[in-house]
Amino acid sequence: MNTVKVAVLRTETDRLFRLANSHYLACVGVREVQGWQEVANRVLDESALLSCKRATAFDLDQWTSAVQALKDRLAASVERLAQLQAKDAKPSQRPILRVVSPCENYSRNDRIH
Repeated sequence: MNTVKVAVLRTETDRLFRLANSHYLACVGVREVQGWQEVANRVLDESALLSCKRATAFDLDQWTSAVQALKDRLAASVERLAQLQAKDAKPSQRPILRVVSPCENYSRNDRIH
């Protein structure tokens, strides 16, 4: 166990909430979500070792909520990652271009505007 001061515990609580909300929602592609998952797992492992002797009940409740929020986001990120990978695997829905023969009504000297 790593005993920390109350200020450090509050800072880490804010860090967990920010990681679970702001940073996760800012991820756009597969690689960003995968990177976020690695960081989130590392932060959860680090936070499991923290303890604070002088923390109030409110501080500890906030800490517990922050840890749970990050765990919930990690669980949701697995599904989101699968959706992003499936989206990348689909072929593009662009229309296929085809070559068209020149129109009979126009000669090569005519301009089409």
